[in-house]
Amino acid sequence: MSPSLIPQCVRTADGSLTLKDADCAETYHSTFGALTESQVVFLQNSGVEERLRQQRPTRIFEVGFGTGMNFLLSATAALAYRCAINYTSVENRLLPRESISTILRDTFPDAHDSIQATEHTIAKTRNQQQSPGASQINQYTQLTLLLQDALQTDCGTATFDAIYLDAFSSKNNPLLWQASYLEKLHSMLAVEGVLATYSVNRSFRDALTVSGFDWKKHRGPPGKREVLTAWRRQ
Repeated sequence: MSPSLIPQCVRTADGSLTLKDADCAETYHSTFGALTESQVVFLQNSGVEERLRQQRPTRIFEVGFGTGMNFLLSATAALAYRCAINYTSVENRLLPRESISTILRDTFPDAHDSIQATEHTIAKTRNQQQSPGASQINQYTQLTLLLQDALQTDCGTATFDAIYLDAFSSKNNPLLWQASYLEKLHSMLAVEGVLATYSVNRSFRDALTVSGFDWKKHRGPPGKREVLTAWRRQ
């Protein structure tokens, strides 16, 4: 990544940091509150936090590792509730190590060991250009980081209790919001699983319906009127 395209840190309204991608002029999380958005849209709306509270081990698939905020928030929750998560994340273009570290260390100042383990996993993945397999991040969290185009990801017969669809918007990354890809996510979602995302775009909602999902809008975090969850149609 050339110096001119290195993402710039942005302090958001809830005090947490995010990054602005210079290539597509889009931030990784909401400028109205990056951590708040991650907590509401992904950890809470997906049902992951409630599952952990109920001591139900949880499998999570994330589209777009980005700054690692969604991941470390989930890992921190797993540690707090003492309940296991198995987290798989796919990222086509890893951010510079310094950028990810800045975000995670600023957002989770008490998670030094988990951050260090995450940084080690990222480094191994970047060097090998492929996943080194599942890495133990803390006592309750395993991370599998896939450095590849999400369209090419093959998780075999694995299914997930939650899917975090956190790719860049359909304006900048249209293929990940279309029916052809959503059908793939549909096949990866467990019967009672939940897909959570920030988008309520009309064409995206139509694509969800075509792909076999039912969906529902929810009140969004600050700066976002509505967000969405989806699940397999019965």
